[in-house]
Amino acid sequence: MLDISTRYQIDEAEDVISIIMPYRKQWYQILSLIIGVLASGCLLCPIIIILFTSGMAKALYRETPAAVILPFVILFILIIFSYIEILWQLTGREIITITDEYIHIRHQMHGFGVTLKLSAAGISEIYASRQNDLLQSFWTRRSSAFWSYTRGRIAVNSGRSFGGGLQTYRFGSILDEKDSKRIVEIIQKRFPRYKNDQSK
Repeated sequence: MLDISTRYQIDEAEDVISIIMPYRKQWYQILSLIIGVLASGCLLCPIIIILFTSGMAKALYRETPAAVILPFVILFILIIFSYIEILWQLTGREIITITDEYIHIRHQMHGFGVTLKLSAAGISEIYASRQNDLLQSFWTRRSSAFWSYTRGRIAVNSGRSFGGGLQTYRFGSILDEKDSKRIVEIIQKRFPRYKNDQSK
């Protein structure tokens, strides 16, 4: 095991490299999610109370059940989505498994997670990106962090995007430029197929 930092580590076995690191906490996103949930509750709760105490909900349910049920379903989905995002920001870990045949990028928290699986045959390069989260597009920064693989200092080019350009996935949101270059060097030394002499 190669300890690069007390915050993250690299484990090397005979034919695999595993990288484990926490996701970088972005407090403005955490606070905005919490405020959004509270604001939604403060807005919807009085409306729900009025509907039920006045008997309007019962009458509306007889006419169009979906009109009563749908808002609760939407609210439940939004709360679950926000809860997952908050947990990911606070306790999430990036677990990257690299072999000569594939790269798996896993977002995990409390035993639950999602994994992006990339075949080595489709990967053209791994490199330390100069682009950090602050320089990414507004949409990328505002999109779900848990379900997104577009944030981080280490980039993996694999396949083509819908626009015809290179599809780039990223990991290592907590890394700085120096550590990301060091990790890429370790990966490329062990698995030369991921090296491109024209690295960005």
